[in-house]
Amino acid sequence: MARVIRVTEQFQHFVREVKESFWGDLYGQTKLAWKKFFEEESRKERARFDSGDLVCDNLNQSYGAEES
Repeated sequence: MARVIRVTEQFQHFVREVKESFWGDLYGQTKLAWKKFFEEESRKERARFDSGDLVCDNLNQSYGAEES
């Protein structure tokens, strides 16, 4: 009977390690995905600003320019 208890304890440790590994991997992958997303959004905004679209849009809104 002692052998069954040891196997059960070992299995419980194994399950705990698998859960920790799974959640750690999931957290890491999620963090990486968000980082890539925000970097791409930042790149798009910089490109938009550098092209002058953002400045023109803001000026038109500030001075109430009518759209044609």
